[in-house]
Amino acid sequence: MIKSILGAPVLGSMLAGGVAVAAETYDLGGAAIGVPSVVWYKPGGTDAVAVFVRGKDGHMYAQVGDGEGGGWTGWAAIGELKLKSDPACVATSSSVIDCVAMGPNNNIYRTRHNAKAFTWSQWENLGGYGTGAPGIARTVNEDGDLMLDVFVSGPNNLLFLNAFDGDEWSDWQNLDVTVGGAVACTDILVVGAHCYDTSGGTAVQFSDLTRTSGDDVLIADLGGQVNGKAAPVVSGKKGNNLHVFVNGPGKRLWVKSWNGQFSDWMQLPVAIGSGAPGCGIKKSGGDVWCAVVDGGNGPVTAVWIGEDEL
Repeated sequence: MIKSILGAPVLGSMLAGGVAVAAETYDLGGAAIGVPSVVWYKPGGTDAVAVFVRGKDGHMYAQVGDGEGGGWTGWAAIGELKLKSDPACVATSSSVIDCVAMGPNNNIYRTRHNAKAFTWSQWENLGGYGTGAPGIARTVNEDGDLMLDVFVSGPNNLLFLNAFDGDEWSDWQNLDVTVGGAVACTDILVVGAHCYDTSGGTAVQFSDLTRTSGDDVLIADLGGQVNGKAAPVVSGKKGNNLHVFVNGPGKRLWVKSWNGQFSDWMQLPVAIGSGAPGCGIKKSGGDVWCAVVDGGNGPVTAVWIGEDEL
């Protein structure tokens, strides 16, 4: 069994999970609201999947599995901050996870997990003013340095970026593009980040937001019929294999993929209720894990998607 990343006991306000309820779904239990965030990482060199949610008491909770549907640790809270949005998390290395969320006064907060030490940092106030849940991406700048990029819709529904180079934050930069609320973001082609706005019922892609702004941002409507946030994931050494997962027609998981060009939307053989998914994939590619809270309020279901399904 994988040792819990949480460094805290399972709390009574969340239920233990890990029960398979169908061939590709697992009931993780709990009492969550909103949209989960899912991260593949490698604590101790072993593949693991971490699922992060906002509990009904406002705290962030996490649960970890072994990536094959077993070894789930049960839920426990991360820190004392009461969130005002869903968390967004990313593996910034094989043993480091960064999470961001909107907290008091609509400021954006960040916490970091060190999987080698099994520790979490205190929630750090990054300032800003969010009008929706933030997005997060791990990228590399033109010099090859690792960057942590945090995006959020702010005043006047304009999209803002705050970037961390390992030493300091850039402070919030107005990207001068309008979004409808919460955004979902991912790295792309290693050096850039794309974000997705689904507030209009389709998946609208904002491209290369770490290097462009204003009229230089390429905006493309990918279509589809989308309920709630999108869940974009990227794999491949060059970061050129993109999948955008959504809750689509029939309350099923749908995906649109890109590797040089976009595929059509494809329905996957799993029903996810009325909640929006959060998804994660290994950087080397392969299977995908998603998680969903049906109706955005209640227990959490994890979904395993084999590579051959994509």
